[in-house]
Parts: sequence; structure tokens; C-alpha cells
Amino acid sequence: MTGSTVLAVERACAELTGAAPAETVRVRPGPKTAVYRVRLADGRPVVVKLFAADTTHGAADEARLLAAVAAAGRVRVPAVIGYGPVPGLAVSALVTADAGTSTLGDAVRVGQMPRPAALLRLALLMAAFHSTKAPAGVPLAPGIGQQVSALAAHCPKQVFVRLAPALDSAQARKLCSSREPLRSADPASARERL
Repeated sequence: MTGSTVLAVERACAELTGAAPAETVRVRPGPKTAVYRVRLADGRPVVVKLFAADTTHGAADEARLLAAVAAAGRVRVPAVIGYGPVPGLAVSALVTADAGTSTLGDAVRVGQMPRPAALLRLALLMAAFHSTKAPAGVPLAPGIGQQVSALAAHCPKQVFVRLAPALDSAQARKLCSSREPLRSADPASARERL
């Protein structure tokens, strides 16, 4: 994305939450999207995702997908606070409740969860998330298949097969047939920790 993203975050917060940002931290910049963790002036922690106007998957699409996933009840997703165009700028924004900064990677690094169990949990979460049918007329974000395929390079076969629902069937067959079997984890005990 180009342009003044700080201004976009300020306007998105004012328009969609009714509060100004008190503190803003960039989480992830990209060519078509940018994500910011924001503490609003009223104290609420939120996440603001900005979408370039020329992207095929915008804030309204993302909000509808999150609503569909939430309604399916398989995966907890952050509550959508608001979404829409940012006044005076060629971007749209999605504002959600902040789900916190802890990740599965953090749990592995501090010894709370073994890596194979974290990968299995990630696979189960992704499979549940991507098993939800997208609402009619909502384009999926481009490249999800490539992202899951890249993740597959780090997963044992028994873990990766749980990711297959996020791929088209040709990609899944190709990647599942080339993965080595899981040797170092007991999937049943890992599943209990989910």
C-alpha cells in the first residue's frame, strides 16, 4: 500500500469505532493490505486492517468471511467492530477486537507446547477455518493455496493432511503424497490439548 497509512488508521478508527487512536503499532505491511494493532483513546484494544482500493478482496469481503466462520462455530474469530471505506482515501478498513499477541510459535518457544502439537493445532484450526464456505459473491484472498503449500514444507505428513481442506484437490494430492510421516509426536495426545 502507498500513501499515508497513519492518516488512514486515524480516519478508520474515528469513522468505524467513534474513538481516536491513542497508540498505533504496525503489525504487517504489504502491497495491498496493512495491519495495525491500536489502543483507542477510550482504552479498547483493536486491530485495523487496511485494504487498497484496487484489491480484489476488501474490508467488506473480509468482514463477511469472518461472520461466516463465526456462525459456523468451528473457530473463534475476533469480533468485527466495523468495516467500510475510509473517508477521503482510496482504502477500506476492517476493525476487529484485538485477540492478543500470543501465538502458537510463542507457546513453542517458551516450552508450553511441543512443535508437533503446535503444528497439529494449526492444521486443525486452518482446516476448520477453510472448511467454511465463503458467502456468495465474496472473492477469496489471492494466494491462500500458495501460503498453505509453503507452510506444508514445515509439517509432517500426518499434520499436513489436516491442512488439505484449505487447498484445491490437485495441490492437496501432490503435497500429501510427498510428505514424510510423523515420527516424533502422538497426534491423539496433541489433539487433547486443543
